[in-house]
Amino acid sequence: MEKTYIDSVNETPREAVMRLYGAIGPRVDGDYFAQELASLDRGDFDMIHIRMNSPGGNVFQGMSIVSAILSMNTPVCVHIDGIAASMAAVVAVAADRVCMMDLSLIHISEPTRQEAIS
Repeated sequence: MEKTYIDSVNETPREAVMRLYGAIGPRVDGDYFAQELASLDRGDFDMIHIRMNSPGGNVFQGMSIVSAILSMNTPVCVHIDGIAASMAAVVAVAADRVCMMDLSLIHISEPTRQEAIS
């Protein structure tokens, strides 16, 4: 069976659902996820939903997902089912819409800036 993150494709309503559950990199292949997401952007859907429960993960793979979301013509809605922390939070806020369950969490870390030592 081929690995896929696509849960369902509905003709009526014209929506697709993907699932991003687990750490980006170790559990979820961010590059492959981004490719599958982009494959859904062919004009067949009015909305693409991403169900998310992730502690974050690899920044480079996460940025692949962010880039795919930002380049989509089809609107993307991220549903945070549990937690979206670190890189997963960056992925979530790149979407056109973010929906959260009552007890879900989004954690965006404050970036730190290193001053150059001269």
